[in-house]
Parts: sequence; C-alpha cells; structure tokens
Amino acid sequence: MATVPPRPINESVGSRIRVILGDSGDDWLLLTNHDDGNRMWQTKDWSGGIPAKVKKQINNCTNKDRRLRGVNFNTNGCWYINGVKEDGTGGHAWWGGTSASDTLKEMTGGSLLVKVSFGLDEYGSDTYCFIKGKNGYNVSNNLNSGLKDRMKRINEQRKGINFVRLFGDGEYFISDDNGTQWVTSATFLSKELKKSGKVEDVAKAGDGSWVIIKPDHYVSSRGVDSALTQQLDQFYRDQKNRNNQRSRAINEYHNRRREEREAQERAEREAIEAAERAEREAAERAEREAREAAAAIEAAERAEAEERAK
Repeated sequence: MATVPPRPINESVGSRIRVILGDSGDDWLLLTNHDDGNRMWQTKDWSGGIPAKVKKQINNCTNKDRRLRGVNFNTNGCWYINGVKEDGTGGHAWWGGTSASDTLKEMTGGSLLVKVSFGLDEYGSDTYCFIKGKNGYNVSNNLNSGLKDRMKRINEQRKGINFVRLFGDGEYFISDDNGTQWVTSATFLSKELKKSGKVEDVAKAGDGSWVIIKPDHYVSSRGVDSALTQQLDQFYRDQKNRNNQRSRAINEYHNRRREEREAQERAEREAIEAAERAEREAAERAEREAREAAAAIEAAERAEAEERAK
C-alpha cells in the first residue's frame, strides 16, 4: 500500500473556470482547469467573435505546452494573456490593442502575477484595471469612481483584492477581502449577485447576456450560447465526480492506515501479554518445582528419621 496519502483536490469547481463574453452571448472564451488528484490539465475553447490575436496566442501557448494563468479582452481590441509551462517555468505575458502597454510592461516585469481586466466606459472608450500581487493596482483615469475609491480603500487597509471584472458602459464587479461590489444595468444579474454564496467569476456580454460562476454551479441569462452552457454543465459534473472519487480514495487510505495501525497495536499488545504470561508461568513453574523439591527433601528427611527410630 502507498505510504503517502493521495493528493487532495483543493479549491472549488467554480474556481477552476474562467469565462469571458464578447459582443453577445454567442461570443465566448472558456478555460477549465481539470484535476483528478494525479494530474492536472487545462482545456481552452471559444466561439464567435473572439479577437483573432487572442486565438492565435492561445494556440501558441497550447503548442508550447503552456497553460493560461490569465486572459482578458474587451470588444474594442484590447487583450492580455499570461502563460506558464506545467512545471512553473517559462512564464510570460502578451498583450495588445491597449494604450497602457508601457504600464503593463513595467508591472509584468517581476515575479508577481498581474491580473488584467479591460472594459469600456459609457462613451465607448477603453478602461483597464491591473492588479499586482495582493492589492497593488493601476487603473485608467476613466474607470468608475466608485471602483477606484474601493480599491484605494482596500489598499490602504492592506487587504487583498481577489479579482476585478470590467464590462461595457462603465460597469464592473469586484471581489475583495471586504466582500463584493458591482455596478450593472442588468437587473437580473444584479439580483443573482445579491444572493448568498461566493462568486468565482462574472462575465457580461455587450448585448447584456451574462454568466455567474459559483463554487458548485453557475447561473446564466437568456442569450448565452448553448454550446457554452453545455460545456459548463459537463465540467461541473466531471470535476465534481473527480472530487468525490478523490475524497473516497483519501478516506479509504486513512481507513486502511487506521486498520493497519490498530492491527499492529493489537499484535504488539498480544505479544506483550504473551511475554508477560510466559514469564508468569515460568515463575509459577519455578515456584512449584521449588516447593516440590522442598517437599521431597522433607519427605526424605522424615523417612530417614523414621528409619533411625526403628
């Protein structure tokens, strides 16, 4: 039996999903990070009007055995991709279509991962938000003032920013150590976001369709491509099954280890008891033999005395 327990599968199913929508719910990019406890792998798929440069760079990463650690784009042509080899080496970032290229170059120069989000303001101009490390950030001047104020406050409190998603018309979603905050004109999206439960990711298309990724399920609006929702359904099912199988394997391992430990303890206890019993029996035998020897001597002496008395 293996002496090392099976590696657990950490993180929720939803945390393994990255989804981005384009102009409509038919334009989407989906990344899923699979884990069966023995190996990890990533699948990448897309449909519709995804920027050609994003498709090309994703294919380049796949051909060079790089998995994507970060990807984002907006409908104006801004895009960003960060890829790394499976062994953690070869990390690199690529981007284009943005006026913040120099800022990105400076921020991606270190070892910390930069989380990038592009959006549009209410006039159709590009917006951006770059998060480095725990709470370092750089944003465009035209970013929503409420979002900028919250990020500044989180930074000053030395708390963490989990992620930011920028959409069109100045809309956004932020998840941080203080909770979540968003601005959206999509009524049903806002209602879903108000419901309890952690939000792992949010995507909103230019036509108003949307997807919310939660730890163990997702919610989507009308207008989202059925090919995307089918893949999400399949991934949630598959990864949940892998999680359950791994949990059972870990429990079985610990049960076997416990049974082996109990059997070993029982054998050791029985060995000690047997040794103590043997020692006790030997002592009793020696005592009995001593008594018998003393009785024999006493009988012999008595017989001898009787013989002399005749």
